[in-house]
Amino acid sequence: MRPPLDHMRLRRFSNGREHQIASAYGNVRDSGQTIHQGWDLEACPGTFAYAISDGTILKVNNDPNLSDYGRFIVLEFAQEKKQYWAFYAHLSHIMVRKGEKVPEGKPIAKTGQSGNAEGLPLREAHLPFEIRT
Repeated sequence: MRPPLDHMRLRRFSNGREHQIASAYGNVRDSGQTIHQGWDLEACPGTFAYAISDGTILKVNNDPNLSDYGRFIVLEFAQEKKQYWAFYAHLSHIMVRKGEKVPEGKPIAKTGQSGNAEGLPLREAHLPFEIRT
């Protein structure tokens, strides 16, 4: 399995201040009261995002206003005979279609600031990334 980005670092800034923990997984938001389902990875808009495993594109949302996640992709893949779903959000450009089979490492999108990330300062630009069961 490969990482979704070439440069893997949690987003350091959130809501105008340095707060790297809020970008991690688990009960890390609102003083530990709210769970964060994935990782917010630093990514300048236009950075390539890659398929983390061989799989099939299960869902593509190209409407930046449909949800808070903006443009997003769901990649279905298997590891050790179990099904998982990788979720990539706030994308600027999607390079795959629903139902397309993709190899691990294929560029599938470019990061962006769609959805509720629109207008964030560049230092807060990020790729929300989740692995769902």
